[in-house]
Amino acid sequence: MKRFCLLFALALALALPTRAALAAPLRLALSDTAAQDSPEALADAYFAQLVEERTDGRVRIELHLDGALYADDVLAVQALILGDAAFARVPADAAAAFSPGLYVLQMPGLYADDAHMTAALADARAGGLALDAMRPAGLIGLCFYDGGQRGVVTGSGGALSGLRVRVPDGASARALAEALDVQPVPQGAQEAVDGALGPWSVCASFPGAACYWELDHARALSVLLASEMALAAAGVSDTDLTAIAQCAQETQQYQFEALAMREERAQAAAQAAGVQRVEVDLQALEALRREATAGEADAQVELVEAVRALAPEK
Repeated sequence: MKRFCLLFALALALALPTRAALAAPLRLALSDTAAQDSPEALADAYFAQLVEERTDGRVRIELHLDGALYADDVLAVQALILGDAAFARVPADAAAAFSPGLYVLQMPGLYADDAHMTAALADARAGGLALDAMRPAGLIGLCFYDGGQRGVVTGSGGALSGLRVRVPDGASARALAEALDVQPVPQGAQEAVDGALGPWSVCASFPGAACYWELDHARALSVLLASEMALAAAGVSDTDLTAIAQCAQETQQYQFEALAMREERAQAAAQAAGVQRVEVDLQALEALRREATAGEADAQVELVEAVRALAPEK
């Protein structure tokens, strides 16, 4: 009898690791307003894939795209702070209240070229500094997504000043519209417009597109965020949290490349259809840059200097 009990106890002890290994994975939601086939959504899916692989299936991220979970980006950020959501991809402006550096990183003329932007956003003293600034609010800044270079598509090659232009939500886009002296029309407004602000791909959805005014490397950025409270409540280990952060950095480069491919195709298609590329008078953009940096706190001045220090030598 004693031998039987000993063998039973041994069998039970050997079975315990197997049961632990078969424990249900942590299922965490990621909210995004991006469309299913967008570079952002593709990057979200790649992030979820990497996290499941690197955590050996302990953490699984479930995607909620097209605003299915939070249609309002500001509400998504609030949900992260309260621990009601685990992950969200939001425009940088939606989180800039917790990190003013996110405004700075979208300034026109800050980057010499796309390679400079990629290096700056991946650098701990530049992009990393802006992401880390959100930590006191309970937001874990994981990585950046690129929304493309800003430009204005119009139906003619005349002056931009005074035109009614459809402008995305956010302070950065509105400031850019003011600098160009155009009349901003909100995205959802059902009004006739003379133009639209966005990357080259906006040409495909603008009837009668004739000209695209390129705005000196003004960027539209977004950020992939995690909730410190939600991850802690779910029991995500420090090891898995480190893996999640590493996966996000790989996702950033993946999204940049996906966006660049889309915009290259969009520009080629637009120009083949007769859309002319037009340069903007840079004086207005210079004024916007001066205004954005004039009253900055020391941390933002340091951020600008860190980005410019990474510029390629001429």
